[in-house]
Amino acid sequence: MERVKRFVKFIELSTKLASLTPFFIGVAYVFYLTGRINVFYTLFFAADMMFFDLPVTMINNYLDKRRANETPHFSKAVSLTWIFSMTGLSFVMGLYLTRVFGPVVIMTGALCFFVGIFYSFGPIPISRTPYSEIASGLVQGFCVTFLTAFINLPQGYLVEARFDFVRFDFSANVRNMLGLVIVTLPAIFCIANIMLANNICDVERDTKCKRYSLPYYIGREKSLVLFRYIYAAAYASVLAGVLVSALPAVSLLVLLTFPLVWRNGTAFAKAPEKAKTFVLSIANFTYILYPFTITLVIGRFIG
Repeated sequence: MERVKRFVKFIELSTKLASLTPFFIGVAYVFYLTGRINVFYTLFFAADMMFFDLPVTMINNYLDKRRANETPHFSKAVSLTWIFSMTGLSFVMGLYLTRVFGPVVIMTGALCFFVGIFYSFGPIPISRTPYSEIASGLVQGFCVTFLTAFINLPQGYLVEARFDFVRFDFSANVRNMLGLVIVTLPAIFCIANIMLANNICDVERDTKCKRYSLPYYIGREKSLVLFRYIYAAAYASVLAGVLVSALPAVSLLVLLTFPLVWRNGTAFAKAPEKAKTFVLSIANFTYILYPFTITLVIGRFIG
């Protein structure tokens, strides 16, 4: 039982629902557009995504423990066995999806793999730079939603690529891609804000460990202002999406959660503490993205 508890902490199981949220948004968006989902490939991709997300978390936790001279969750051999086995399984599953859906899958997956591995690994990990919020937001908020939509929508609806070892052809439907970008913006902003809140809480400790995140460069006060206004940008993206018809009108209901989210953001800004108020960034994530996802499904029926 003790090993199970350590494994749960090693993979940060409590955060995995947040990791799946962009996937749910992608499923809801496809349903809004077409009214149908390819269940097999969608679930297959979800499994592939989780088998990649888990080792990324493991790598981050394992290296953080070593850098802080703390006792790791598991021995080096056990930790690396989990990391390499899950990464290898994710790679094989990704190759299968590439065989079915073409090189766009492997191209996007390679980007996710690069960011995921070098987020914690390498001479200058992304997590130790002021770009961790952007990297997390784009990879989880955009790439996951994009791939979920790509494997479900008709060929060429978003992008299309062909590779035959002689030439590489790539084309994109700019209008449809812009629509998808708008759909992913709330998730990008909310995921980036979870990372920003984490870095704000840990800025003093991180600086001692030579981890120079965004709050180190712009200061805690400016970071707290940015934290609140990123939420405002998330709501603005929903409004913009409705105005340009990328989102159904019912998505405007998400705006009703703004007072609650703003109140939480203000409470965090007054006392940014990991043990007490960091959870407010997780709460705001759910207050914005879960209603947003539901309105996409409802939009299929009422527009």
